[in-house]
Amino acid sequence: MTPPDAAALASSLAAKPLVVDSVPLPIAPDAAEIEAVYLPLAERIRDLARHLRIVVGISGLPGSGKTITARVLVCILELLGERPAFIGLDGFHLPNAVLRAHTFVDEDGQTLSLWQRKGRPETFDAARFKALLTELRQATAPVAFPAYSRALHDPVEGAIVVAPEQRIIVVEGNFLFYERGDWSGLASLFDLRVFVDAPMAACVENLRARHTRGGRDAADVEYHMKVVDLANMPLILPTRARAHVVIVKADGRRAVALQFVGNPKGLPNL
Repeated sequence: MTPPDAAALASSLAAKPLVVDSVPLPIAPDAAEIEAVYLPLAERIRDLARHLRIVVGISGLPGSGKTITARVLVCILELLGERPAFIGLDGFHLPNAVLRAHTFVDEDGQTLSLWQRKGRPETFDAARFKALLTELRQATAPVAFPAYSRALHDPVEGAIVVAPEQRIIVVEGNFLFYERGDWSGLASLFDLRVFVDAPMAACVENLRARHTRGGRDAADVEYHMKVVDLANMPLILPTRARAHVVIVKADGRRAVALQFVGNPKGLPNL
C-alpha cells in the first residue's frame, strides 16, 4: 500500500477553509506539520481502531488550539478514508435558562448567576456527558449527542448522531481529563488521551481574539477571561499528566512536535 502523502493531504486541506465557531478560517497545516504530527497520530488512531471502537479525547488549556487540532485531525482521517465522528464538550453546557436560575456568592460577597461563570466546570452536565460516552463505547445502535450553537449560545439536542459503524470518535474539550466531582472517572473512558500543549502567552492572545470575534466588547472580554478562562487554567494544566500523547504547539495553531508519553492500558504498544 502506498504511504499517505503529506503534501497531497496539505493541498486538500488548504483547498477548504476550516470552520471553527461557525467562522471559516484560513487555517491549514503545511506538509511538514502533517508529516511530523498529524499523520503519525492519525495512523496510530487507525491502527488502534482495527482492534476496537476507539474514543480519542483531545484536551488542553483554553486557547491552546485544541479545537483546531481536533478538526484538522478529523479532516485528515476523512482524507485517509475513515469516517470519524466528532463530539465537542461544549454541547454539554447547561442551558442558559438553567444557568441563570442558579446563583452563587462570589469572593466579594456578591450574588451572581452561574451564567456569569459559563465555562467553569460546574456549568457543564458532566454526569450526562459521562453517561453518554459510557453508552457509546458499547453501543450497537446510533447514539445522539448535543452540539453547541454559537448562534444560539446554547446546546442543541440531538445535533450529532454517532452511527454504530463509526469506529473512531474524536472528542474535544477542556475538562476531559479532569477528575473532581462529577468529572471523576471521565478520563478512563478515552482509549487515547491527547493533550495540546501551547505557550501560556499564545493561549491568552488566542482567547482575546476569539472572544472579540464572538462579539464581546473589551470590558466583557477581560471579565470573562478573568473569571472563566484564566481561572480554568490551573485546573486543566495538571491533567496533562494523564495524557498518552502530547502535541506541542508553537502558537496555538502550528503544531511542532508529537510526543508519545504513555501507553493506553490493554492496547498494543505505542
